[in-house]
Amino acid sequence: FPHFCAVFDDEKLTNYQTWESSREDAQRILHFIKQNDLKKQKRQFIGGVNGPGGFSSLRATSCILNVINFLI
Repeated sequence: FPHFCAVFDDEKLTNYQTWESSREDAQRILHFIKQNDLKKQKRQFIGGVNGPGGFSSLRATSCILNVINFLI
């Protein structure tokens, strides 16, 4: 399954990036955050989709989203 990050402004998609390898997730996500200057933007929502997948994968995804929210 492809992995992706996306930025929405109100209800419109403004930017997105996709990749295939899950081994690149951390690097791709951090690059996406820097590229879109998300630290300076007011964010209202950070979401994730991880499925189909196991319970551990869903918990790991939730943890990653919480860390990203804390960092930016």
